[in-house]
Amino acid sequence: MYLPRELIDELFMHFIEAKKPGLLMESIYALVIPNWDKVKAVRGHPRCGVELWKHIGRRWIDHDIIYNRQQPLAERITPGGAWIQNGFSADDTLFEWEATIVDCPIIYDYEGGIDGFEPAYRPMFVESPEERQRDCDRPLEEDEEEGVRVARSPKRYNPYD
Repeated sequence: MYLPRELIDELFMHFIEAKKPGLLMESIYALVIPNWDKVKAVRGHPRCGVELWKHIGRRWIDHDIIYNRQQPLAERITPGGAWIQNGFSADDTLFEWEATIVDCPIIYDYEGGIDGFEPAYRPMFVESPEERQRDCDRPLEEDEEEGVRVARSPKRYNPYD
């Protein structure tokens, strides 16, 4: 799926001006995951082209720097941390502005809410980081019993390499 720079910039403008940056991450995921309102969990991360990953990362960093200026020292956050922790994985085999959910298992819940409770902000990842890493390291055959297929994560983009 092609995600143009203009669309990403428009999302940032809308949610940052509305002071709802938490919904911004959900909106980015909703662009590439079909039936986002029925998603119970995302295991792993969607992948995107390196240029798209960098652009979204820069936008998050710019937002977080402005946010930090308004906060006491103890409440400041890592610039770009939300995108680094919960954003997409960069993949240099994709086109610059392309995103995909191939090899990113998505668990849908068609009976409403997560465990019958629908919070105002739905957590995208219900497992701990250790569980996600374990799931990415296991072969596919072990996960088929649970009804979920988990593939190995592609190499995540590291801007410091």
